[in-house]
Order: sequence, then structure tokens, then C-alpha cells
Amino acid sequence: MKLSEKVVIAFIGKLLSSAFSFATGILLARMLTRVDFGTYQQAMLIVAYVTPVALFGIDQSVTFFIPRLKDGREIKTFIYQTTAILFLIGFLASMGLFFCSGWVSRLFHNENLKSALVIFSLYPIFNFPFSTVSLVLYSLDKQKLSATIEVLSSFFQFLVIAILVLLGFDLKALFMTLVIFALIKMVVSLFVYRSTIKDRVGRVWDPHLLRDQLRFSAPLGLSRILPVITVNLDKIIISAFFTVRDFAVYSVGAIELPFVSLITYTMGNVISPKLSRLFFEKKNDELILVWHRMVHKTSMCLYPIFVFFGINAADFIKLLYGGRYEGSIPVFQVYLFVLLVRVSDNAAVIRACNYPALIFKASVLVFASNLILTLSLLRIIGILGPAVATVLAIYINFFYIVQSLRRVFKLSLSCIFPWKYLAKVLGLAMSCGAFVLPLNYVLPIGFLNLFIKGFVYVSVYTFLMTRCGLLEDSDWNLIKKYTGIEFLKKISRTARAT
Repeated sequence: MKLSEKVVIAFIGKLLSSAFSFATGILLARMLTRVDFGTYQQAMLIVAYVTPVALFGIDQSVTFFIPRLKDGREIKTFIYQTTAILFLIGFLASMGLFFCSGWVSRLFHNENLKSALVIFSLYPIFNFPFSTVSLVLYSLDKQKLSATIEVLSSFFQFLVIAILVLLGFDLKALFMTLVIFALIKMVVSLFVYRSTIKDRVGRVWDPHLLRDQLRFSAPLGLSRILPVITVNLDKIIISAFFTVRDFAVYSVGAIELPFVSLITYTMGNVISPKLSRLFFEKKNDELILVWHRMVHKTSMCLYPIFVFFGINAADFIKLLYGGRYEGSIPVFQVYLFVLLVRVSDNAAVIRACNYPALIFKASVLVFASNLILTLSLLRIIGILGPAVATVLAIYINFFYIVQSLRRVFKLSLSCIFPWKYLAKVLGLAMSCGAFVLPLNYVLPIGFLNLFIKGFVYVSVYTFLMTRCGLLEDSDWNLIKKYTGIEFLKKISRTARAT
């Protein structure tokens, strides 16, 4: 299976899984009060803080080690050993959440948050072992199995939560449901591992392999602490300085669309094993080529999304969340600017090249800049200030890492990153917006409005990309195969033949 096809399969799985999670947020925003929805978002924020910090880079070590372990026994030992470590870390994280629930609720001025966190504190102990399933299956070239597991688990979770909300169950029931699903997913992951590597014989524990894994993971773990704080610093400050209702409105806008971050994240995880092998074999020129190809593909997807949703942000927010969350529109538009530098998973390149310390240095810089900018802009422009500060901090992180990689590979700034290609794609995406703007004066606000404008935009964008030679035959083949176009053509041919 080609690398591009692996990326598409993994992305489709992540996309559908994330779409169900996104739909869950929309459902809860519409069905719950702003106080309850804000409490739910704050609980999810705390877990989002705890998870990457507690994992300490153990999960990210999977795509580095498995491709390099040629012995099947070592692979089996590594997988089970990693799962056991994650279960232990999850237990410690759950204990920490339980005992800190009261302090967090006082910090956020939300009494309802304590009872929610007491229940939700059980989530990490079951969810952490499941967190590496996709990465393990990617490394074993089982993208289809990974996508199937992710989609089914997200779908059933959304279905049960939707039923509970429609029947009027409270937040405690929702959090307990999430905990139960985490337990089920952990059990499923163990069965998947057993069936995938059942023919391999391995030891239960390998202290030398564990030492190497921890040595590799430690810098990654340290480097993830500050970025996690940085990325969510705006939400923490909003929770601490504003009411839970204000946080509910802000949290709706301070998001990335469900399919956006997945494009870069999924592609980075899929190509990470290949980048690791190329660097290990000292094929730096080929590594740079693969990296640039990743940037080309992601920019073709992200830049039109940036333009289209920037133009139609108000329609999008009002349609999904209703008039109660109209105040989140400016925040959403600010966050869209992250897409311009989200075209590359630079961390995947750094991990593959075994330079984890570089991520830590960048995280120190970006945290300091974000903290200063957030506190300054909060006073100047109010609730929108933390969003602007977060985006600026992400830009600082991006340019610092690119500059550092330029020195590692000893390339010029123009060669290390495909700037000209990105400018060309962005220019085409912005020119397509001219075909959409007039429709705002013709169509009423609603789903039909967004659908027609989206259809027009995608059609014009696809046409221009093809005419300019940016959309290649290989891209068209993947689009036809995984969007159903190829399947519909077969049905049409069969119908004509009969």
C-alpha cells in the first residue's frame, strides 16, 4: 500500500471519529444550559491538560521504536510493556484529578465542577492504555483496522450520549458514560493487540528496552508540558477571570474544525515511521522530499478551509450553535489563522530525526511569549486578547522550529520549507472567495446557504488547482477512490451494460 493511501485511510478514520466528537459538542451546546455546557467544557479542558503531560512522551515513542524493532518478540514485548506503563500512569493521573477536584473548582469559580471531576477522574486510568492503539497499528501497517476501531468507538459514544441528553439525564450521567466507554475501549485495545501479534513470542518485561524508551520519551514528555499549557492558556485564563457562561461562549469559538488539525496530525503520524527510517539510513534529501510532499498535500486542504470559513464564520457559528453563542464568532475567526502554519507536523520531523530537545527549547520560548502576550492583550482588547495571544504564540513556535531545522539539515531558508508553493495555494484559495461573497446577498442564512456556497467554492477551487497543475493525477485517483466517485462510476457502467 502506498504511503499516500495509508495517509488517506488514517485521515478518513480520524475525520469520522472527530466529526462524531464535534457533533457531541454541538448537541450538548444546544441541549444544555450555558452553565452546564461550560462545566462540561471545563472538565474536558482539565483532562486535555492532564493527558499529554502525564503520558510524558510514552505514546509518541511508539512510531519511533516499532519500525526499528526487527525482531517480532521485541515488538510484542514493547507493546505490552508500553500498555502496562500507560495503565500505571493513568492510575496516578486519576488519583491526582480526584484529590485536586476541589481546588480546580475554586480556581474556576464553579462549584458544579467538583462533583463532575470526582466522577471523571476515573477516565485517565482506562483511556491512557487506549491512546496508543492507532499509533501501534500505524507502525504495523494496519491503517484500516485503526480507522475502523476509531470510527465505531466514536459513533457508539455519540449515540449513547445523544440518547441520554434527549432523555434529560444530568451531567453526572454523561461523565459516567464517558468513563464506561473508556473502560470498554481499553478492553478492546487489549484484544486487538492479542489478535495482531498473537503469533509472536515475547517477554513480559525488557528492562533494556524500557530504559531506551524512557530515555527517548523523557525529553518529549518535558517538551510537551509547556506547549499544552501554552495552547490552553487562554481557556484557563478565561475560566479564572470570567464567569462559566463567558467560558462556554469562548470555548465554542476557541476551536479548530474537527477535520483540520487531523489532516496534519494524521499525516505526521503515518509518515513518521518512514521519516525515522530515512534519517536512520542517512537519506536526508529523501526525507526533506517526503516532508515537503506532506506540506503540499496539507496546504491544498487547509488554505481553502481558512478562506471559506473566514468569510462565512457568522453563518457557521449561528447555524451550529444558535444565537446564544454569537459572541464566539470573533474568537473563531482569530483561531482560523492557525491554519496558515498548521500545514506541517514539525514535531513528527523532529522526533524522526531524534532531536526531541529542540521541541523543549521551542516550548520554553512559546510559553514565555504566550504568557506575556495573553496578560497584555487581555487588558487591551478584553476577552478576545487571549485568543490573539495564543495564535501569535503558535506562529512564534512554528518559525523557531523551521529555523532550527534549517540549521540541522544545513539548508537555506528557501529550501527547508516550500514557501513559494504555499503562497501560490493561498493566493488561489483567496481568489476563489470572490465567487462566494456575492451569494451572501442572494441566499438566506442557513444550511442551504452554506451548502451552496461550499459547493461553488470547492468547484472553482478544484478547477483552478487542476488548471494550474497543483492537483496531480495521483491526487485525483485518491479523491475518486475514497469519495465514492469510483464506486458510482462502476454502478453506472453496470447499469448501462444491463
